[in-house]
Amino acid sequence: MKLGGVSHEILYIVNARLPTEKAHGYQISQMCQAFMENGHNLKLWHPYRNNTRDLAGQQLRQYYGLRVDITQSELPSIDWHNSFGRCGRWASFMAHYVQSQTFYYSATRRLSRETRADTIYLRDGDLAVWLVERRPEFQSRMIVELHHLPRRQWRRAGWAASLKNVRLVVALTRAMKNDLMNLGVPEGRIHVAPDAVDWETFDISHSQKEARDELALPQEKKIAAYVGKFHTNGEEKGIPEIIQAAGILQKTQPELDFYFIGGPTSRVARYHEIAVKHGVEKSRLIFRGKQPIQQVPLWLKAADVLLMPHPKTDFYSKHVSPLKMFEYMAAQKPIIASKLPAIEDILEGGKTAYLAKAGDASDLARILSEVFADSQRAAEVSRAAKAKGRGFTWANRAQGILDAYEKIEP
Repeated sequence: MKLGGVSHEILYIVNARLPTEKAHGYQISQMCQAFMENGHNLKLWHPYRNNTRDLAGQQLRQYYGLRVDITQSELPSIDWHNSFGRCGRWASFMAHYVQSQTFYYSATRRLSRETRADTIYLRDGDLAVWLVERRPEFQSRMIVELHHLPRRQWRRAGWAASLKNVRLVVALTRAMKNDLMNLGVPEGRIHVAPDAVDWETFDISHSQKEARDELALPQEKKIAAYVGKFHTNGEEKGIPEIIQAAGILQKTQPELDFYFIGGPTSRVARYHEIAVKHGVEKSRLIFRGKQPIQQVPLWLKAADVLLMPHPKTDFYSKHVSPLKMFEYMAAQKPIIASKLPAIEDILEGGKTAYLAKAGDASDLARILSEVFADSQRAAEVSRAAKAKGRGFTWANRAQGILDAYEKIEP
């Protein structure tokens, strides 16, 4: 299906190591696939980067389980991350700066020779600023999707000065849209598009028993699961609060185990220290590391309840649209999330999820007990979440973005 009857020639430009074990790589691959399956021609440009040993040589289609082959170009960049990225904060910053600037230069030069693309899709505010300042003739064809705003106000103002001139800015949440408007970006140039889920991958027919059999998990246990990365930009995503809640429930819910599917595993030792402090038996906390994408739906189906207790920070309150939230909804399991504006854009407490006070382990423990005490209500909430989640597909997201783009005069 071509959006609005128009087939676009899209250049999707990202400054990212691909493939990557991080969530943004999966999101990029899903958006590229959605544009292509919606009938558009797409090329993906990303920098040449030294990948990890596990990922070197892996193809996007294989690693992310895609249904399409994405045409890619690796553009030159100077990548010193492996050499200097672990030599302290300053060296890491310089490695990132050099890599980014050399990639931006390569992309700008290549764009000067690219005549077919009618849509330039970016996922990087800094690259958008670079292009608007150096090649303003591109801004009428630019879509800039933002996944955060800089913490420093002067950098936010710098982004806004350029973003107000591009054709369309995509914000993940309503709060991000409000922040952009307060910085001077016109409301008519901002489109809110939360993330989504690939229903073909996550809407599996396995029962809980079948999923546990396949994963060799105990049938008699209650399982509360957290699936995803343990931190973002150095900020915890709620694992310490889950461990504290486990300590509170140790006597009243002795059959309840907590599974953590994701990483990095380098943080597990610290989490075990937190467990000791709160009297949690080590055997009740099971860390399984990052799993292949194709197995994630099984882990979700195997759980009794799915956890997403983000702390109360400006980033988590305003600017996140977690992939796991939509994947949890597809699994039709009770979701316990934090009561934060960005989460409440999608989930409604008592109807499609259970919302706990952010950063409050006692409230998280209370709601966990509530879920297990009333299985009928938990099932109703889970069904409502899945029904609502069906509208959040990558195809719909891609279509909505291009529909908004087409309505704006170049």
